[in-house]
Amino acid sequence: MGMRTRFFLWVVVFSVGLFAYSCSGKKEAPAVAPVPAEEFTPPGDLPARVPMNEIPLPLVEEAAQMIQADAGWFQQVKDRAAAANMPVEFQLKDDARFFLFEHQAEYGVLKIPQDVLDAQIAQITSDDVWMTLIRKQAGERGITEEECIRKNALYMIDQRMMGK
Repeated sequence: MGMRTRFFLWVVVFSVGLFAYSCSGKKEAPAVAPVPAEEFTPPGDLPARVPMNEIPLPLVEEAAQMIQADAGWFQQVKDRAAAANMPVEFQLKDDARFFLFEHQAEYGVLKIPQDVLDAQIAQITSDDVWMTLIRKQAGERGITEEECIRKNALYMIDQRMMGK
């Protein structure tokens, strides 16, 4: 099998794996669907996203440990590594780096200006329906309402940064 064919197959397998992961429900989703960007524009500018290959290695290592702690998620990584004939360690780092790339604000890859975070939190706390869902979500996850609000706010900022 030629190098191009092998690379193409790896890309296909990786893409299918990412799709399966995105449908697996392993990521913490917000309490409600994201608000379209045109309905909410926070003060200040959002920072530029960090390129995937520039995400700090200590954060990648932490994300890799998080993946390994989740048996189902780690099994998906092992399956993708086997399908791509790649060492599990390499696939694990790739998956961790991609996860952090998709969740830069939420997992501390970049610092979000406080005014932007405050504006998103204010939007969440002013919505009674959203707050009802936050209380439910916090109870299910065993975290405080404040922590759940912050996670939802950072998730929403991540989504806006990706243009969703």
